[in-house]
Amino acid sequence: MSVMTAVLLALAAGEEKVDVQVWVKGMSCELNCGSKVQKSLAALPGAKEAKIAKFEEGLFTVALDAKAAVKPSEIRKAASGYEIVKIMATLSGTVAKEKDGFVLTTASGAKYAVKAAAKEDCEKAAKPGEAAACPIGALDKLVADGKTKVAVTGLLGECCQGELSIAAVKVCGACDAKTGAN
Repeated sequence: MSVMTAVLLALAAGEEKVDVQVWVKGMSCELNCGSKVQKSLAALPGAKEAKIAKFEEGLFTVALDAKAAVKPSEIRKAASGYEIVKIMATLSGTVAKEKDGFVLTTASGAKYAVKAAAKEDCEKAAKPGEAAACPIGALDKLVADGKTKVAVTGLLGECCQGELSIAAVKVCGACDAKTGAN
């Protein structure tokens, strides 16, 4: 299964957007290689802005319209021949239990099958002082309690529909206000 780390969904200055962090490997210089990748990422569907955040780490940030679907295959293609190491983000939306699992539907209408992340990813997602726990159990309880507006952070993969291996879950208090973003 092809798995990539994915997606940060946020509201900034009243503007609805998805902030995506993309780590790229194999670049030798910021001015030529970095600029080439930055321009390619800025050309993604729904892209509002792309920046080099930390060239030494290969980190780029891309702001996408919240209604745009985040597709790892498009991000990989936009990397202009460089290797994508991971894509980090948090997706917000409505989660529902379907058959043996959960499906998250974002403001764009994109659907992601939600699965548990690896234990080490859950530990990385836990804030200082918090105990890392498998968020699927928490998600199951939230859905059973009728709290379906959530923000989830985890690994984003691509199969028949998107796959999101979650490492953290947050209940959205004001998700209905605009796009479901927190």
